Amino acid sequence: MSHKEVKALASQLSSFKDYLNLESGRVSVEVARSGGIDIFFVGGVPLLFKIGEIIAPTLLFETYLSSLGRIVVDMGAVAHVCNGANIMAPGVKGVHGIFQEGSFVTVVDEKYGKTLAVGRALYSSESMINISRGVVVENIHYVGDRIYRIYKSA
Repeated sequence: MSHKEVKALASQLSSFKDYLNLESGRVSVEVARSGGIDIFFVGGVPLLFKIGEIIAPTLLFETYLSSLGRIVVDMGAVAHVCNGANIMAPGVKGVHGIFQEGSFVTVVDEKYGKTLAVGRALYSSESMINISRGVVVENIHYVGDRIYRIYKSA
């Protein structure tokens, strides 16, 4: 990458810096590119990905994911979420944490609490509690998607 590209990337990654543990000296950051997707390996672990202008956490970036709001879905929604469906209000069983519209959130199942997806909230946590119809979270990355398969095979 050119110096200019590195500076632009550093600026884009600034919102994740508190969770990347970069203080321990030189940490290697590698980028794997596949079909318009960039996956960022920090210290050998795939923590972030970029599609278009969106940089988002992978399901392996646990330190960051644990700081996000959590959307609990019923077990009937699990298969749909893991096939890429957006999260619909009727399937939401709980909203945990405080977040704003447009924030990243994790989507977990109600039985085991396993993280199924990372999404972008279409409403604030305060508003989402009162919504009973329609899409409430845009599904960005989920278990078994192309991004997941790329970094699991690496």
